[in-house]
Amino acid sequence: MKKRTTPVIFLFLLFFCAQSLAYAKKSFEGRLELQISAPKFSGSAEFFLSKQGIRIEAKGEKMQQIMLIRQKSNALYQLNLSEKTYSEIDLEETRRRSAALSHLKNYTIEKLGEEKVLGYSCSHFTISDGRLTLELWTSKDILDGESLKRLSSASQFLGVNEKMLDAMDAQGVGGFPVKMRADMQGREVVTELKSIQAKNLPQSLFDLPADYVLQEAASSEDAQP
Repeated sequence: MKKRTTPVIFLFLLFFCAQSLAYAKKSFEGRLELQISAPKFSGSAEFFLSKQGIRIEAKGEKMQQIMLIRQKSNALYQLNLSEKTYSEIDLEETRRRSAALSHLKNYTIEKLGEEKVLGYSCSHFTISDGRLTLELWTSKDILDGESLKRLSSASQFLGVNEKMLDAMDAQGVGGFPVKMRADMQGREVVTELKSIQAKNLPQSLFDLPADYVLQEAASSEDAQP
């Protein structure tokens, strides 16, 4: 039975992937650590960013999930560590689907002020599409660089669309999500940045393991909860 990635990871990735060249100042290579608290998942997520690709490791008490986006690749790979298999998700397909659906949504933003979070100057606001409301603290001072270009493709896989990004930018609140809070079916979900470390990363970190076998083809609908 195929394990499905927790929706909490997708919620954070949605905003982590969203902002790219609008705030580009320099390239970043290194590691970020996030703390995640949710009804079905409490643990951490590590992001490894390099010109070689993107690696995401989510770890909790009862699960471990690894996702890869390789340089110049149009796919997201999900690794199943227990079975030594991987599934491949076509980001181009999900990008087209997201674009087709985006015209049905409208976003409302309420600004709550400027605050310091973990020492970073952040815009505090809520964004809602009428069904889901997210509370965010975003900063333009974190991870501005060419390395975030490739994350834009992944954002389509997570349900991000141009209207959402345009709404945030138009209100001047686009940026890196230092903290996020949401209500998921009456239960609180919180993600928060804990550390950033600039460092050189080996190519092998972004390679598919040689002994892993390709599983049946996956789509964004298969992967999302």
